[in-house]
Amino acid sequence: MQGCFVISAGRSASGLKAPDQFVIRESVPQLDVLREADVFITHAGMDSLQESLYFDVPKIMVPQQVEQLMNACIAERAGAGVLLGARPPYSGRVTAAELRDALENILANSGYAESAARIGRAVRESGGAAEAARLIEEFLVGVGERKDVSRTTD
Repeated sequence: MQGCFVISAGRSASGLKAPDQFVIRESVPQLDVLREADVFITHAGMDSLQESLYFDVPKIMVPQQVEQLMNACIAERAGAGVLLGARPPYSGRVTAAELRDALENILANSGYAESAARIGRAVRESGGAAEAARLIEEFLVGVGERKDVSRTTD
């Protein structure tokens, strides 16, 4: 398969062997890689999912626990990626053929990239952490202004 594949493999990186188009490291600067990626293979943890959506990258999701499965189901339903290994025990184990098929499917079907871009645009336009903080503060001020009727008497 043509292309460049970047793999963050943790401490096992030094023992892995792969064809020349694979770059295998203990860790990689994920945000920098996502800026250039066409597809992201991920466990679908919330941070990785949000980061890949922010950069409009469709994903192949291989959850390793139930929370990741829930995230992956939502992303797949929105058309932003393909979910693999959706059966307990969510070990993150899929075959090379399954990964290749999912990758070829995403690259051949522009709908995945279009959906990821649509969601990414919404994420970027949402205002981020500053807007979230503003909304929380607004809510808390509103709560503080409410009269506590449980302590009043007639």
